[in-house]
Amino acid sequence: MMNPVHAAETPAGVRGDLLFILGIALLSVVAVNAAWMYGWTAAGEDSVFAGVHTRNAGDTYTYLAWMQQGREGHVLFRQLYTSEDHPALFFQPFFLLLGWIGSLSGLSNIAVFHGARILLGLILIPIFYRFTALFLREKMERRMALAFFLFASGWGWLLGSMVPDSIDRHLPEAVTFLSLLESPLNLMSLIFFLLIFSRLIRYWQGAGFRQVFYAGVFLLILGFIHQYDVVTVLGVAGAASLLFLILRQKDFAALSRGWLTLFLFALPPVLYTLAVLLQVEVFRSWLRGNILPPPTPAGLLCGLGPLLLLALPGGRRMARHTAGFLYVWIVTSLLLLYLPVQVGRKFMEGIHIPLAILAAGGFHVVVLPILDRWTGAENRNRLRMTAYLLFFLVLLLSTFMTNLGILVADLNAFRQGKLPYYFSRCLYEGFTWLEENASSTDIVFSASSTGYFIPGISGNVVYCCHRDQTVDMEKKKGNVYRFFREKSPCAECMDFIKENHIQYLFYSFKEKSLGRFDPRLETHLEPVFTNPCVTIYRVLY
Repeated sequence: MMNPVHAAETPAGVRGDLLFILGIALLSVVAVNAAWMYGWTAAGEDSVFAGVHTRNAGDTYTYLAWMQQGREGHVLFRQLYTSEDHPALFFQPFFLLLGWIGSLSGLSNIAVFHGARILLGLILIPIFYRFTALFLREKMERRMALAFFLFASGWGWLLGSMVPDSIDRHLPEAVTFLSLLESPLNLMSLIFFLLIFSRLIRYWQGAGFRQVFYAGVFLLILGFIHQYDVVTVLGVAGAASLLFLILRQKDFAALSRGWLTLFLFALPPVLYTLAVLLQVEVFRSWLRGNILPPPTPAGLLCGLGPLLLLALPGGRRMARHTAGFLYVWIVTSLLLLYLPVQVGRKFMEGIHIPLAILAAGGFHVVVLPILDRWTGAENRNRLRMTAYLLFFLVLLLSTFMTNLGILVADLNAFRQGKLPYYFSRCLYEGFTWLEENASSTDIVFSASSTGYFIPGISGNVVYCCHRDQTVDMEKKKGNVYRFFREKSPCAECMDFIKENHIQYLFYSFKEKSLGRFDPRLETHLEPVFTNPCVTIYRVLY
């Protein structure tokens, strides 16, 4: 049997305060969603809240497009943001499930999306707290780790003008608060990271091989939900296994058997993804366009900020091997981040977990000796504890300022009541008309600003434009602008429509603002829906 790795306290030791942790989870999620609640409630009778905010809005409706396909009964998905014909081969079980929930409940896709985000946030928090018990002895430290995990960011609020790419301002993979704010997909990844690594730690402590089997099943599911995370999990597990081997605490056979088992469970989603990429050019184009370079070193250090500094001595509060695992996780993520690949930033997913745990230990190591000298007391008297908590709250507040700035930016944007944060009611009626009357394979031509929303609401294909899911995006974007600049009647424009097999023209104030094209003068366009702000035309072939 493998020699056990010391654990500070078994997870059973935290069950007594489960209600307290659930209460903190509820309060935290409410605080995170303050701006969202304002956005939903501020929509008047003539407007509809779009459910996007000021950061990373470009991805939200691509997720809704997959949900809409699941809602319509499809199990395998197409890319709806490009007009090229291609088979439905993309499998995304998480958004498939959300689509089914939307279909059964009758709720809109965006409502289900945000409902899932809130629910997963509530689930994540007690799971993380339970995970901290594997490393931290004291309840106070575990609660500090939870607070760091939920609310801490970096120094982007202070140094953002000098370091514009500070990761705490825009990178949900690296900051839990941003994931809680915008992404159920990232929250699902974090939950699976915790489930996988808690099982592996139990295995390294000497528990049976079934712990690796459970970890492998979780990795199999995660591989289909968020393929990039397979690399991070295998990298961290492999590096940790190597560390334990070097320290001669684990035998080679057990370590290699555990890692190879994980690898075998990871193969199905990896091979499936490769097969889809090899067969379909549209999906290869998506991968090529999905350019997510790593931050500059300055942006990384600024964004991780005080947590990174506190994490350095934090391992002194833990057993050597458990601390080593956390350090290995951080170092492996940073090495993967700067690999010469175009999606490097994806490999930062989950780095906030070890940082928050080590930072809680580091705070204890750094602050308590200072307070001992200040108070002159070795026991935890009231003055010492008060000063301890005060130091912690000041530090936490200073790291929360970037998050607060994002919430304020969202509130200011929502107060304007304009696209992309709100639709007019009549514009939204145009989207829903397409959902009810057009086929899901019909191609809709529109300006890119309105076309972004159509797949996620209507489930139709659009000609353009999404930065990485539209094939030849820049070329198509230019075609859209040239089309609407032409003066009607325009025989060339209609030839373009027919050559690209477009079935509907969506014409609102956005399209009208692009130029002189007037669809009323085109004999091959038949109005099939009209209201005060949008007219939808069917193309007559």
